[in-house]
Order: sequence, then C-alpha cells, then structure tokens
Amino acid sequence: PRLMAAALVRAGIKGIERAGEAGQGDRTMLDALVPLLEALQSAAQRGEPPVAAAAAAAAAARTGAESTKLMAAKVGRAGWIPDRAKGNVDAGAHAVAVVAAAVARAIS
Repeated sequence: PRLMAAALVRAGIKGIERAGEAGQGDRTMLDALVPLLEALQSAAQRGEPPVAAAAAAAAAARTGAESTKLMAAKVGRAGWIPDRAKGNVDAGAHAVAVVAAAVARAIS
C-alpha cells in the first residue's frame, strides 16, 4: 500500500508536468507534491507504518507549500500576476498540503 500511494502520486506529478508544462520550482502544486512523494518513498524504504508515512508526507507538503512564498510565479494563474503573488503561498500547493494533512488525520 505504501508503494502504491507513492506510485499514484508519481503518476499525478507526471501528468501535471506534462499538461501544465511545469516543474518543481515553478510555484505550483508540484512544489508540495514532489516533497510529499519523496517523504512517502523515504518512509516506505524505512518500512514505516502508514500513519508515520502519511504524517511525514503531510509535513513535507506543508514545507513545500510554504517555500512557494519566495518563488516567482512562472506558469499557472499566478503567472499572470507574478509580482502580486510573491509573498503568498501558492494556492495549489496550499491545497495539496491541506489534503495531505486531512489524509494524515484520517488514518491516524
């Protein structure tokens, strides 16, 4: 199940990268999803239980989302207003962090 979750997140990331022509560092939800994936993979390699993996993934997503405050928007809706977006967390990255936290709470 842990590797399946990581595989699903990885597939989602690839789809977003392809459709949105975006990558990590472009101030999108990918800035929360990529660290979330890395945390899931790391937890799986250590054999951590799902509760711990979900908590680590949620924390990584939150940290990734917060990092978007300092990024210049290059793509997506914030790309239309890059100067006004700076200093605020990207909405998509924030949504990923909120969902990840909800999942972590639900399985704890």
